[in-house]
Amino acid sequence: MIPVPINNSHSSGKVSGGNDAGGLVGNGEAMNVYCSYALGNVEVNGYANVGGLIGYNSNGRLLDNYAAGSVNGGGGASVGGLVGRCVDGSMYDNYASGNVTGGNSSYTGGLIGRDKSCTVSNNYALGNVNAGAGAHAGGFVGLCVYDPGTCGISYGYWNSSADQKINNAAVDIKKGVGEGVDDTYLTAKTSEEMKSAAFTALLNEHKSADTLKLWGNVSGINNGYPIMTLNSPAEAGTVAAVTPKTEITVSGNTVTASTSTTATVDSSGKATASVTQAQVNEIISKAVEEAAKQGNGAAVVAEIKVEVSAGAKTVETDLPKMAVDAVAKSNAEALTVSTPIASIMFGKEALDTIAGEATADVKIAASKVDPGNLDQETKQAIDDRPVFNFSVTSGDKTISQFNGNVTVSVPYTPRTGEDTSAIVIYYINAEGKAEIVSNCAYDPATGTISYTTNHFSTYAVGYNKVGFNDVSANSWYAKAVSFIAARGITTGTGNGNYSPDTKLTRGEFLVMMMRAYGIIPDKSPKDNFADAGSTYYTGYLAAAKRLGISGGVGNNMFAPERKITRQEMFTLLYNALKVIGQLPEWNSGKKLSNFSDAEQVASWAKDAMTFFVGSGTISGSGGKLSPAGTATRAEMAQIIYNLLSK
Repeated sequence: MIPVPINNSHSSGKVSGGNDAGGLVGNGEAMNVYCSYALGNVEVNGYANVGGLIGYNSNGRLLDNYAAGSVNGGGGASVGGLVGRCVDGSMYDNYASGNVTGGNSSYTGGLIGRDKSCTVSNNYALGNVNAGAGAHAGGFVGLCVYDPGTCGISYGYWNSSADQKINNAAVDIKKGVGEGVDDTYLTAKTSEEMKSAAFTALLNEHKSADTLKLWGNVSGINNGYPIMTLNSPAEAGTVAAVTPKTEITVSGNTVTASTSTTATVDSSGKATASVTQAQVNEIISKAVEEAAKQGNGAAVVAEIKVEVSAGAKTVETDLPKMAVDAVAKSNAEALTVSTPIASIMFGKEALDTIAGEATADVKIAASKVDPGNLDQETKQAIDDRPVFNFSVTSGDKTISQFNGNVTVSVPYTPRTGEDTSAIVIYYINAEGKAEIVSNCAYDPATGTISYTTNHFSTYAVGYNKVGFNDVSANSWYAKAVSFIAARGITTGTGNGNYSPDTKLTRGEFLVMMMRAYGIIPDKSPKDNFADAGSTYYTGYLAAAKRLGISGGVGNNMFAPERKITRQEMFTLLYNALKVIGQLPEWNSGKKLSNFSDAEQVASWAKDAMTFFVGSGTISGSGGKLSPAGTATRAEMAQIIYNLLSK
């Protein structure tokens, strides 16, 4: 029985399994595949034939196909960007754009892993090639053996701008390292050369006579590299039809470009979704384009939305390493991965960390955790509320510490009677104990609680209602005081009191502000202010001096017991938020000159006061800023609440 040809077919989900695994076809024995493509990542451990489109092609013909996902195989595997292993078949006018990774002693190639007696003409490969020790690896083909003694490749091209490694060491593997390799018609070209009109013309010159298509470059598709179009280079054909739509939203001074992908859920409740290089390139370019239209230095955020059916306990999003690198190198200030379990936003510095440490494709996972494994004290603090684990991995490496901020939002429905100001996030430390995350806030509009961190581990939703004898439930500051007390930012002034009307000292302000944003005090400071003493604020003063949050009031003095003025307070706050990269967005439209006493602001405080007026943090009273006025503990609580709950 002759297999029915596969024509104009495609797939987009992640593929994993055993032997002969491909993005579209696992075993393609005597099977012809025309005008088809696969977008999902393919990942198989151990010995296997693994390809972006087809795992094993025997006596079949491939014409006008492509694969865009990353391909990963284990030790001894035949791993190719398009085909894992090709025997006695033919391949014309195909390309692969994903990264290819093989294990030790594997056969790993950008287009084909292992080729025996196949006719391969007018194809190209774009992605990185990374293989283990003892591997046969090549930018185009890993190992090629042709019966007459020569490799049957003509007009084959590989991307010399891509990273190519064997056993994590950069090498020249353009020819592959197997016997019988003839690279007479195997040509290295840079990325720019492969995007050029000259390269497209070269492909059309040597294309198969059996295809009615032409190679062409289509804006916004395949990152500028040539594709096979229907009738002319001006038509994108089926490629355009499958490019996920990019959604653009503008909020304040931030432009967000979003793409979506659908996850598949296995029997254990693990959902896996793949994102292609093309999708990431598209959202970056569209976001930058829209930001330019907005002007005023609009911030750019790239977002990946993962659609998952109900019941998933874990959602893992796979991104090609090149895609992560592209976001990190772009003008984007953040990358957000949104799933039903959590929304995770990686800031610029955190993205740089991931891009710098990743050795292979990146997996970002959010999981719901069984609280039964926690100790009794921690269980009591959480009281059956949701527990989560977050991770970033690349190959066998876990990336858990970030040199920058990651903002996480998780869904939570408050129980009857819960004060939303007292809903908190706990970090479960290495000893299994719950520690309050101070900079968390619940948003009733979205039904989520968000927090910012620089490391991933296990986190849980908790409830920590703290009351004070001198704070009545109907006072204007009650919600704010409850908010900062629940997060351990304040423990009050003793005897169950908060002392809301007491004037705030410089030491009190600095400690509460630094606690609010998780700025850790120095334990054994070598350099401190002369009046730091040995008290609750000593380590905080040292950290503030070291980080440049405060230079003191002169003569190496901080004056911690002196009452703090409003302009001192906002200057310290401005310096601290600038250091940790958490200054709020400028969105009020107000100016310092709008206030009648603007000229009373000291020169050293103008930058801070101007910024907080513009962000809406300072609204003034009676048209005045009162920069030299002092602040109460109640006012301080309200300022922290306003900033953290936005």
